[in-house]
Amino acid sequence: MTAKQNGNETRARKLARELEQLQTQINRSETNLTQSYESIANNTGSNLTTVQRSISNSSQNISTQQADIRRTEFTQTTITIDQATTNISFRDPLNVTGRLTSANGTALENRTIAIKLGPRTVLTNTTTNGSFTVSARPTLISRGTQTISLRYLPANTSAYLSSTTAITVNVTAVTPTVTLTHFPSQSQYNQTVTIAGQVDVASIGVGEEVPLRVTLGSTIVGTTKTTAAGTFTLNATIPASLQAGSQELQVTVPLEDRALARTTTTESISVTETATHLSVTTLQESANQVQFQGELRTVAGEPIANQTLRVEAANQTLATVTTNKSGAYATVLNTSNTTALSSDQSVNVNVTYSGAGNLKQAHAATQIETGAGESPWNSLPVSPLVFGGSLLGIGVIGALVLRSLTQSSPRTTAEDTDTDQEHTSSVASETHPSERTMAVGESLLEQATTHLEDGEYNNAVQMAYRAVRQQLTEQTNTVAEPTAQTHWEFYREYQNPQDSTLVRLSELESLTEAFEQARFTPSSLSSEQATTAVKIATSIVSPTDTDDESGVEPTE
Repeated sequence: MTAKQNGNETRARKLARELEQLQTQINRSETNLTQSYESIANNTGSNLTTVQRSISNSSQNISTQQADIRRTEFTQTTITIDQATTNISFRDPLNVTGRLTSANGTALENRTIAIKLGPRTVLTNTTTNGSFTVSARPTLISRGTQTISLRYLPANTSAYLSSTTAITVNVTAVTPTVTLTHFPSQSQYNQTVTIAGQVDVASIGVGEEVPLRVTLGSTIVGTTKTTAAGTFTLNATIPASLQAGSQELQVTVPLEDRALARTTTTESISVTETATHLSVTTLQESANQVQFQGELRTVAGEPIANQTLRVEAANQTLATVTTNKSGAYATVLNTSNTTALSSDQSVNVNVTYSGAGNLKQAHAATQIETGAGESPWNSLPVSPLVFGGSLLGIGVIGALVLRSLTQSSPRTTAEDTDTDQEHTSSVASETHPSERTMAVGESLLEQATTHLEDGEYNNAVQMAYRAVRQQLTEQTNTVAEPTAQTHWEFYREYQNPQDSTLVRLSELESLTEAFEQARFTPSSLSSEQATTAVKIATSIVSPTDTDDESGVEPTE
């Protein structure tokens, strides 16, 4: 039984209204399909007339049926304009008076009329005799000759159909005034500043949705929009790139060819320099590989992200590395491939931050031992894994891997900055070791991702493994002297950990196998193998809430 047959007129009108909206969508789809088929026919020479005719007939049938429903369920309406201004601006608003009636002339009271002024819509209601009056100030509508539509918006259960009329006006642009009511006179790196104000014309607020752009120096620090009262507030963070000293604060209404013209107000903010602190620690992973890691922070302990550091020795730049979101960095150097590190003696290595914008420069120094001898793998005539089928080969591999990886020893170094030494020491001591470890692990993981994107699959896997081992070493105290263990010895220490949530053993096993192949065989891993290894490392170093839903059972 239909709503109409049930005598439910309200329900019937609501469904009929939905059909009206559906028909509009169908007509739009018919137009798009017809244009698409015409394009296909023109490009391929195919005859699609039959298909196009079928679409047109279907759409026409729906329109015919809907017209019958419209006549049965709804009454037509008419909007009549009695008076309207033709030349308008924000100072001289649009004033319109009119009347809404049904097809037989009955006045319709308490009905909603919408007036569309460009992207803004103003609503008003009819009075007891169906009349309405509206006054609206143009703001975002384009200037020049424009058509403004007025539309009756019936409720879903109304017995009346929508109706539309239009008027033509000429829009003149007016320049508003931007007044700042709050802004700081001084600020520094990473400080949140509040900028507030008002946009008006002759003390009349411009209303909501007028866009604003806030610039410090040459840096856009944020955008916002006005409220209904024409006010605005923006909280912005001082970036590292902003130069120290007096900087111009500009708040701009960035409109072009609109009823409100483009305008800018200017003030100034003094940006002070911030002292920085740089640390470095080294870990000799093998005879010819040294890992450098550390953090770049302000002297107040705030991490400084996305800054480039140089690793230098003997007046040569050995590597550049970028700090991550935690201010941490990590990179691995092959001493056998670096002239400055190839001598049989201790070498002084500097990590340097040249400063940027309002951040002062800093550097840290360390000393590493070079020329400690070749890796035992280099003396083998073939890859160690070639001996996998031989018991003797396995024994040789075990001994050599142990020798290769037991030479790792951490080295912490004296740190140096351009700031007060006592303050530097306090900053270093305040940083929790586990936080540093996690930050360095994330930095190594970022480098693994970069190697992966560059097609350096073996390097990507090795860096991913280092990121995991770096983090797991300090995540549990069940591993004795972890830096003196081979990769498989390290793995076996986690087979029965006290805390079963540390890592999924199956994932660590897969990553360890990939590391062995990448580190000790001449062949290159595939893109798929490297991608899998980096994903595993990411799930361990930077776990998310979705890890528990992966279907992999945790270690018991």
